[in-house]
Amino acid sequence: MPDKTPPHKKQINSIDVAKAAGVSPATISRAFANRNINSKTREHILRIANELGYYPDALASGLNKGKNKLIAIIFDERNLNEWEFLMLDKLSTQLQNNGYFPLIHRLSSTSQYERVKSIAAWKTAGIIVFNDLLDASLLSKTFMTSSLIIVNTNFKAGNKISADHIIIDDHNGLKPLVDNLLLCGRKNFTWIGGTGVSTQRKKTISQILHKNKLSFIDSEQGDYSYDSGYMKSLLLCRRTPHIDTIMCANDSMALGAMDAIRHTLKLKVPEDIAITGYDDIPQASWPSYNLTTVRENTDEIISTVINFLLTRQKSPETPPRFYDLKSIYIPRTSSPAGNM
Repeated sequence: MPDKTPPHKKQINSIDVAKAAGVSPATISRAFANRNINSKTREHILRIANELGYYPDALASGLNKGKNKLIAIIFDERNLNEWEFLMLDKLSTQLQNNGYFPLIHRLSSTSQYERVKSIAAWKTAGIIVFNDLLDASLLSKTFMTSSLIIVNTNFKAGNKISADHIIIDDHNGLKPLVDNLLLCGRKNFTWIGGTGVSTQRKKTISQILHKNKLSFIDSEQGDYSYDSGYMKSLLLCRRTPHIDTIMCANDSMALGAMDAIRHTLKLKVPEDIAITGYDDIPQASWPSYNLTTVRENTDEIISTVINFLLTRQKSPETPPRFYDLKSIYIPRTSSPAGNM
């Protein structure tokens, strides 16, 4: 039987439109720019272009006009967790509402130098970085011609980095969380962490515990996923006796830990073991979990990012700005209630 698969369509370019319309390629450019061309000729060209399915290259057009609208958003290479998906969804929507075109990149610390350079070659209008594994100095030097916005905790306002920076204060949310656990008599703390930002969160908690003459009695490294929280909590409980608290670097691992404690070990949360997370993803408030956690307000982060981006587009010489975002303690029933 003859092959009925339709032939692959050739991508139409401006030269094809020019031939079909009987004009020069330069006239095609003028028609779409609506510049130095009479109305009848322009209407004729636009009709032909529509029939052929031709659309001008928005990126090339923007670069020619000096109005590049591409925005690179950089996360690290690990699987995106729920908080990052939520952030990406909201941020992309806001960027598009402001006429920008988001490009998503995922980098690791080992490949950062070459791949960051490849992103810089796009000459984007802005770079938004949620990857605390990347070197801020490298980013600042590489993207000198773009609006660079860095979002993480491992930065101090005194650092001389030529970039706008949202500094997330995890201490503001973690301090009351740990204090409440201590108030309720918890002493045997364990930790399930990951790479990157997890290190800073563990350090903050360790400092609070140290002031109370305590420390983590055991820890495991997960990968921010539900499955790793499930498995690592079982390892902790089977290896280390008398655990009364499991603190997790994010909510996804905390949800996995809760299910492992309740359904596999048949223990009660929080009576036997308290579980806490970080991020306050939507699932954390579900009645089946009701997870005690710490919130980093995504709407506040996004509004600040958009403000930084738009104001720097208007005033490129504006000195680097720093926004100190306070995390918030969200008490729920996965930890015991104290008098706080």
